This record gives sequence, C-alpha cells and structure tokens, in this order.
Amino acid sequence: MIEQTLFPLGGEADFDLDRTGGMRVALDERFASAARIQLDDTSWVEHVQGWLSGDGELMEALMSQASWEQRSRWMYTRMVTEPRLTAEYPVIADAPQPVLHYLTKALSAHYRRPYTRLWMNWYRDNGDGTGWHADRPANQQDEAVIPVLSLGATRRFLIRPAGGGPSTAIVAHGGDLVVMGGRCQKDYQHSVPKQKQSAGARLSLNFSIAVPAALPDSPILFRTEPRPRGYLTGNPAMSFTGSVSGMVTQEAEGSPPGRPLTARGAATRDRIVQAAADLMYVKGVNATTLDDIRAVTGTSKSQLYRHFPDKDALIHAVIALRGQQVLDRETQRLGKLSSFSGLTRWRDALIRVNSLQNGAYGCALGSMASELADQDEQARTSLAQLFTAWEELLAAGLRRMQAKGTLSPDADAGQQAVALMAAVQGGYLLASAAHDIRPMEIALDLALAHLKSYLTDPGEA
Repeated sequence: MIEQTLFPLGGEADFDLDRTGGMRVALDERFASAARIQLDDTSWVEHVQGWLSGDGELMEALMSQASWEQRSRWMYTRMVTEPRLTAEYPVIADAPQPVLHYLTKALSAHYRRPYTRLWMNWYRDNGDGTGWHADRPANQQDEAVIPVLSLGATRRFLIRPAGGGPSTAIVAHGGDLVVMGGRCQKDYQHSVPKQKQSAGARLSLNFSIAVPAALPDSPILFRTEPRPRGYLTGNPAMSFTGSVSGMVTQEAEGSPPGRPLTARGAATRDRIVQAAADLMYVKGVNATTLDDIRAVTGTSKSQLYRHFPDKDALIHAVIALRGQQVLDRETQRLGKLSSFSGLTRWRDALIRVNSLQNGAYGCALGSMASELADQDEQARTSLAQLFTAWEELLAAGLRRMQAKGTLSPDADAGQQAVALMAAVQGGYLLASAAHDIRPMEIALDLALAHLKSYLTDPGEA
C-alpha cells in the first residue's frame, strides 16, 4: 500500500523547482503535523510526519551520488565494522544535491539553529542498524536540537534514558522528521535496531551545528574523509596517509620514535586535531588555548602532550589538515575546469558556502595566514605552498581553456590565477569584517569580468 502524504501535491505548481535544484520534492515549511513528546522537564522528541514529499527521488540521487563508506569504530577491546554505510558533509553546501541546502535553511529557520553539517546513514536492509548511543558532539552540549530526516523504508526509532529503562518508540516513514531537543542528547540514548522483519533501504539525514554550544557563532567546516597517500609532496609536515594521524610523517611529531599509533591512539589524535581546527577557525589561533582543546575533546594533559609536545606542533598539524581539506574541495571544483561557465560555478559555490555564515570567519587558510605569517616560519612556508597549489588548480584550468581556443593566449594563466586568488582572499577578509557576503561577491565578479575580456568568443561566458 502506498502511504499518503499529509499535504497532497496537486501538480507542477506545488514544487518549487528553483529552490530544490529541479528535484520534484516539497516540504511542509509550517511543520503542521509536528507532535512533541515531552520525555521529562528538559528533554523532548518531536515527530513531524510527512514533512518531505517525494523522498524517493532524493533517496535515489543520494544513494548514487554521495560519498558512502563503511566505517569501523572502537568497541571495548576491538575494532568493529559498523552495520550501515555513512557519508559525512561538514559543509552542507558541498553535499551532492542542492535540495539539501533548501532543507537545511528551512530547519535552521524553524528550530533557530545554524545547521551547517550533514551526517547520512544508509541502512541497506533489516540487517543493518545502530545500537544505543548519543550523537557527538551534541552530547557534550547542555542542550541541542538535532533533526533526523528519514528517506525510504519504514523503521523504528527508539529513545530511552541514558542509564537504561523503558524506551519510547517512533515509527519513522519515508519523509518523516524526528527531532531530538533539549537535554535529549545528554540525558538519553537512541537507536535504530536491527529487525527480523524484512525491510528495504532507508537513509537517515542528521543535521547539526558545527561546534559546541560554548561557541555560539558556529562556523562552516570542511570534509575530513580519508585521502590518498602523498596528497601533497615536498614538505615532510604534509605527507598524508589518509587520516589526520598520518599528516605529520609516519612517526607523528610528539610520538615516541618508531612507535606507531594504535587505532585508538590515532582516533584520539584525529579528534584533537579536528577540534583544534574548529576552535582556531572560530576563536583564532592565538586565542585558542590547549585547555580549550582539552575541554572540547575530553582529553587529559598526558593524552594531549603524548601527541603534541607543544602548541606549535598542534598548529602545524591543523595547517596540514586544513590544507588537505581545502585542496581536496578545490580539486573537485577545479580539477576539470575548462570553461568560463565552470569558473562561474566555482565562484557561486564559494559564495554559497560563505553566505551560510554571513561571511563570518573568513577562509580557513587565509585566517591562519594573517595570524601566523610573521610569527612562525614553518607555518608561513606551509601556508604559502598551499596557496600556490590552489592557484595552480586555477592556472591549469585557464590553460585548458587556452588549449580549447576559448581563452586568448595573451592571458597569462599564472598571473590571472594570482589575481583570482587575491579576489578570493580579499573577499573573504572584507566579508568577515562586514559579516556580509556582498564584498566577496563584488571582488570575485570584478576579477571574472577582467578575465572575461580575454575570451575569444564572448558568447562562451
């Protein structure tokens, strides 16, 4: 039997194709069917039935386009493979479907939270599930509001007190929204249990803010999925092995010589570096203390100093992480660039991501460069290499345009790339100071207008 949506769609006019990127889905922006269950005085869970119509089309697109992987995690004394697939987008604007940006804005407006991160799980059949847990880092906050959108097959969503006890069951159908609020993440646990009854595939889309509540102005972060070995070369501090723990040579700076990290130690180190990167992006490098990082990660002084003998060593690991993330993102956008319209799409992507935070915080690399270039020579050199690599991605795209005959050979690809980079970084800086994206738009548009004058056929624009 086909389940009926709670707000029937009568025809093409019911779909806002501009906001959904052409996908035939619609959402109930009034949250009219929301039913709240008060778990106790400070915790609640809300079930919004049929919040999204057309979930099948979105599900099919995400199953084929998202970066799915099966992860392992430490459980008691051993590593276990998770019985589900996962895709993570710390920058929702980098997610593969524009409709996700529309959903994020609707959720942010309704629940008054700046949702910037997306975590997706793919439960392939009834044999996939997840045990009792709370979401990190939401469970480190006094209060959090975490929406979870279900796509596809119907599954049970259970929630119980953290210390155990009777559970509350919600039957989540495709298109339903389940929202955990208040102290729910801190005082309760939830699960999607495996079941004997046959079930089709289900995706869950979890939306969250980027940093702990102690930092109210949440930033946009970058992806952290594994990368190939040797992503950057020429600098031993940037010899990547696919995780943060491998970024500062095989024998991590601050680790005992010749003693490789255990899986658990590598996970701790990854957590420290990612938390440091988040805090330094929001508070600044100099204002972020090691005590701040310990508080967010829940690590002891001995754990921190086992991996990093001092703050400088941690800063260098953060630069390596941010460099890896930024260049991976820019390689995806610019690696096949060969047209002016491609440059325009690149410009739009930068603006879209930065507009989600109203221009605040600036570029992850540029903000560190402004603090460290005159203080730390190793940091300055590393950052300069990263900017050069970014510029080369732009220059290579311009040379491909010249090879196609669409860009005049009179245009110096290297100089034009530097000019574009100057517009990007200057735009980030002015947008950050103004908390307004408009200065960045102007800077990039003027730089592209200058480059457009070198097109052999203006119609190519």
